[in-house]
Amino acid sequence: MRKHDRAHIHWLSYWVIYALLWNLENFVYFLIDVGSFSTWYKGVKLLLVLWLIHPNYLGALFIYTIFMDEVYEGSKEKALDYLYSIVDKVSRALDWVLSKLGTDK
Repeated sequence: MRKHDRAHIHWLSYWVIYALLWNLENFVYFLIDVGSFSTWYKGVKLLLVLWLIHPNYLGALFIYTIFMDEVYEGSKEKALDYLYSIVDKVSRALDWVLSKLGTDK
């Protein structure tokens, strides 16, 4: 993996994880009163976010490689087959259009 690819994956993973945490946080605030342990919660959240973005730890990249790589690898063949079928359909449609244009001359 090239260095800039790793950085892109790290930051993309960070924002996806942060968005998930934000949605989870909103859901938890809706269900329970977080005021009683909000100081602890904010401290843990701060440490988690720092771990996710810190260049020495690269927590977001770690989570990506543990969870997302497996999900991606499991669906990669299916996604490629689907992409090839789309390319094939577009190619056949273009051949049909070109054949129709060729017969009109």
